[in-house]
Parts: sequence; structure tokens; C-alpha cells
Amino acid sequence: VLSTSTGRLYFTKEGNDNAAVPFERIDSGLSAFCEFEGLAFDTDRRLLLLPCKMIRKGQADAGLKVYAWSVDNQARSPDQDFEVSQKDMDRVTGKKRYPAAGIAIDPASGKCFLISAQRAFVLEVDPRTALLTAAPLPSEFKHQQTEGIEMDKQGRIFLADEGQQGRARLAIYQVTR
Repeated sequence: VLSTSTGRLYFTKEGNDNAAVPFERIDSGLSAFCEFEGLAFDTDRRLLLLPCKMIRKGQADAGLKVYAWSVDNQARSPDQDFEVSQKDMDRVTGKKRYPAAGIAIDPASGKCFLISAQRAFVLEVDPRTALLTAAPLPSEFKHQQTEGIEMDKQGRIFLADEGQQGRARLAIYQVTR
């Protein structure tokens, strides 16, 4: 599955090298609400999670908003959306908004980890309770523009920084559970 910044979803199956593959394009109908960056698949709940990079309307007091899309129903699952208020975001991070650039799901806990190219910390959010914690990125490893995040079963977080002068970087951190 691929997503555009307008929330258009592209579903396909992996093909052979250099082969064209058929795909299905679905408009999620969310472009009026957010500009999106990042996408994660919650295998337990069979949901695609789309974090807002820029909230456009309808969520005036949201500091972070994540929309859920049911793979089985091919429709938005508003009861599975989650958000963190500006008040809670400011209390935990000192910032009212979090323009998300990437999202990953901890396979062990189901918690979501989010990264922003504009913020020097990783957010951890429990989608069921919206309980929020933030961990600063290590200052000795100067993350210039972190755009990607993933997590493995061993509790390692992988952060991808956009290339500066053609030098993209991948950093790996161990999460304490």
C-alpha cells in the first residue's frame, strides 16, 4: 500500500523486478482534513494509520491527529482514529503541534511511534488511550530531517534521515519496554 499526501491509497501486490503490476486506487476522502505523510499497517486490527502532517480543518484543538482506514471494509474507521490535544502536546513536548512525517507500530504493545522532520523527538502514543510520551533524539547524532520510522519485533526503532548533500542516514535505537 502506498499513500499520497492527499490520502489517496494505492493497493497492489508485489511483482517481479521491472514488471508492471496492476493496482487499485482509492480516494480516502480525507484530503480536506489533512495533508498526510507516513503510513503504517496495524496487522492486529487490519488498519492503515495515516498521521497528519498538516491539519487543515475540523480539528482546531488537535496537536496530533491520526486517521484509521479499514483494509477489510475499504473505508475509513472513525472509531479507530486517535488524536492528542494541543494542551497535552504542549504539556509533554513544549510544542502545540506535531507535523508527523512517519509512523511505526510496536508489534509487542500496539503503541505508535511517530517522527517529525521539524521536531527533535520521537512521540509514543497509545492509540487506545491517547497517552503520550516523548523521547528526545540524541543530540550527538545530528538528525537533520528525519522522514521515516519503522520498528521491529526486537524493539529497535529505525530512523531514516533525508540526505544532506546526497548523504541519507539510517539510525537504529533500542527501545526500553
